Amino acid sequence: LKIGDTRLGSMETGSSLARAFIQAVKSKCDVINLSYGEGCKVPNRGRVVELARDLVLKHNIVFVSSAGNNGPGISTVGSPGGTSTPCIG
Repeated sequence: LKIGDTRLGSMETGSSLARAFIQAVKSKCDVINLSYGEGCKVPNRGRVVELARDLVLKHNIVFVSSAGNNGPGISTVGSPGGTSTPCIG
């Protein structure tokens, strides 16, 4: 499923992620692999994390994500993979 918006330089949006998650449930997916990521100031917060948690806990979908690396330093792992407990990242 495409979540990148070409009008935004291929950046994902919360709405596109929500639509993709809904479609994953409808399509009875077993695994979601999300390779988008960005920096994060507060871990485990926000609508996308809540939706990911629902996918994992309510629909038994395995959620795998990139680390969301945001720089060359050790502490630059970002969201969702490194900061969201529902994701394996």
